[in-house]
Amino acid sequence: MPQHKLEQAIAAFDHWCQNRTKRTHTPNELRQLAVELADSHSHNHIATALRINARQLKIWCDHAAVSSTAPSDFMSLPIEHEFEPNTEHRLSIEMTLPNSSQIRISGELSLHLLQTLLQDVGALA
Repeated sequence: MPQHKLEQAIAAFDHWCQNRTKRTHTPNELRQLAVELADSHSHNHIATALRINARQLKIWCDHAAVSSTAPSDFMSLPIEHEFEPNTEHRLSIEMTLPNSSQIRISGELSLHLLQTLLQDVGALA
């Protein structure tokens, strides 16, 4: 199975090399293919097969490892119901920003006003 994935990656890299019009960065999808192969093949073997720089492959692998373990500042909130444009909803929001400022909003807000407020809060953070 790992050999099959390597052959698919070789074909994908060859296709990209033959069809690109100028010297460009390797597309993220191809980088990801190469990184996934590192679980079952050595970096040198992958680099030779794909005709890429082994040092660059190591950088891609290191970056992928950091990206997968890095904490995200995004906090997912449960959605109880979908908002409909131009309708008003009664709600209450309390936020504490990284600079310790607190924002409290309650009452009837249109979707447009809520979006505007959230964009402004994002600019403050």
